[in-house]
Formats: sequence, C-alpha cells, structure tokens
Amino acid sequence: NSVSVIAELTQGRSQLIERKRRNAETVQSLGMRSRFAKMFLDINGRLSAKQAQVNETVIVVSTSSKTMRMFIQSALLTVGAWLVIDGQVSGGVIFASSILAGRALAPIDQAISQWRNFSMARTSWSRLNKSLDRFGEPESRILLPRPKGQLELTGVTVVPPGQQIPTVQIGR
Repeated sequence: NSVSVIAELTQGRSQLIERKRRNAETVQSLGMRSRFAKMFLDINGRLSAKQAQVNETVIVVSTSSKTMRMFIQSALLTVGAWLVIDGQVSGGVIFASSILAGRALAPIDQAISQWRNFSMARTSWSRLNKSLDRFGEPESRILLPRPKGQLELTGVTVVPPGQQIPTVQIGR
C-alpha cells in the first residue's frame, strides 16, 4: 500500500533527523556529517518519489471522476432537451434532472476527494494494531483490597517553592 510506504518513509526520515539532532556533536566530531546528509537525501528522495506517484494516481482518479460527472450531466441535459423538443416533457424536467444528478453524484465526489484521508486512517489503524500485537496481551493484574478511606501521614513536611518555613509539618 503506497500510503503505508509513505508513512514508514516519513517516520524513518523523522527518526533520522531526531538521531542527528541528539547526536549532532558526535556526528560532527567523527566527520559523519556527509554520511548523515547522504542518508537524509536518500530517504527524502524515496519519500518524494512515492508521494509523487500517489499524487499522480489521485490526479488521474479525480480527473476521471470529474470527466465522468460532466459526461453524465451533459447526457442528462441532452436527453432532457431532446424530450422537451419532442414535446414529451416540459422544460422543468431539464432543471430537475440536473439538480437530481448533482445530488446523486455528490457523495461519489466526496468519497473520491476524501479517499486519501480514508487511506491514511486505514494505514494508521493497521500500524496501531501491529504495535499493540507486539506488546501482546497484558499480564494478569494483582487484585488489591479496596481502600478503607483512611489516610495516615507521618514525617511529612511541606515547604512552598522559594520559602524556608514549612507550611505543613506532621510529626515523625
């Protein structure tokens, strides 16, 4: 899945940048700066290429959808005009069919425009499930007795920040 590849490359690039940031002095002193730059350019190039590929697909699907919508609307208007000229229906049918077609095709247009978000959500859900599977089932918990509602403090002193005198002092 292209979106999951993009997510993995983005995460890898972020981790590389974070490693460079945390180890900047070591990287500089060991002369590894050009190596890190090469690694960054490599992962960034792969990310850019994959994003371009996904964008091309989105553009093709979006353009195809708009073209199909225009074709359907034009066909409806043509058939409506033909029926009006032939005297089988009134002119209002043209407007009604245009409005109904727009309403019928709107959910399809919305689904196509939101496909990237849906795909990213699906990928995130998959990654979350994989992460949770790595941790496995939680260990059994120890059952503790219910609290009794009583609290006993001994040897407690509370001093506000910047002060020398305690505001609360409970004996030791």
